[in-house]
Amino acid sequence: MYFYLSEDIGKDKGKFLQPLFYNSCKHIGRKVKTLCKSEFKKLIDYELFGGKQVGLIARIRRTYFQPNTNCMYLARKMWYHNDLAKKGGLFSVLHFLRAKFLYLHILKRYNCCIFMNANIGRGFYIEHPIGIVIGRCEIGQNFHIYQNSTIGVRRPLDDSKGLFPHIGDNVTIGCNCAVLGNVTIADNVIVGANSVVLNDLSESGTYVGAPARKVK
Repeated sequence: MYFYLSEDIGKDKGKFLQPLFYNSCKHIGRKVKTLCKSEFKKLIDYELFGGKQVGLIARIRRTYFQPNTNCMYLARKMWYHNDLAKKGGLFSVLHFLRAKFLYLHILKRYNCCIFMNANIGRGFYIEHPIGIVIGRCEIGQNFHIYQNSTIGVRRPLDDSKGLFPHIGDNVTIGCNCAVLGNVTIADNVIVGANSVVLNDLSESGTYVGAPARKVK
C-alpha cells in the first residue's frame, strides 16, 4: 500500500494521499512513502465511517463487530504493518509477524484470503466478507467487491513475473466472479455476478458472462 505525495500536500494536510501503482509510468518520479500513523487513521476514518464524526459506540461496533467493516479494517492494518516491515529497521520482524497474524486471522475468521502484497487505493469496500480471494494485484480507488470472488494469477508463479490483474478506479466486482491473470480493467467498470475476466476490459461499462462481455 504505497502512496505518492500530491504537490499541494503541504498546503492541505487533510487531503488524502493517492495510490501509487508500481508499474504505472504516469507516476514515475513521484516521491514514494508509506503511510504514517496519522495518515493511516485518516484512511480508516474515510473507509469505515465516510470521513464523518461518529460516536464511540458506533465506532467500536463498525471497527470490531460488523463483519464487512471489521474485515476491511483488518486488511488495512495488515497492509500497514507489512509496509513497515518492508522499510526495515529494528522492529521490521515484529511488523512482519503482526501482518502475518492478521492475514491468518482474516483467513480463519472470514474464510477470505487477502494477500499481504495486494495494492489497493482508498475507498476499498467489501460488501460481504465470505470466500473472497485477493491475490497480488494493483487496484485503484473506490474498489467494491462482493462475496465468493477471486482476483489473482492463473498459475502459481505468475505473480513473481508481474502477471497479475491491474484494476482502475471506481470498479465493482460482483459475487462469484473471477479476475485472473495479466488483465487490465479500465475505470468505471461493473463486472456482473458469475462472470470470468480473462481479457482486458478497456472501456467503462457493465460486463457479464464467461468470458465477460460488455452489455451496457
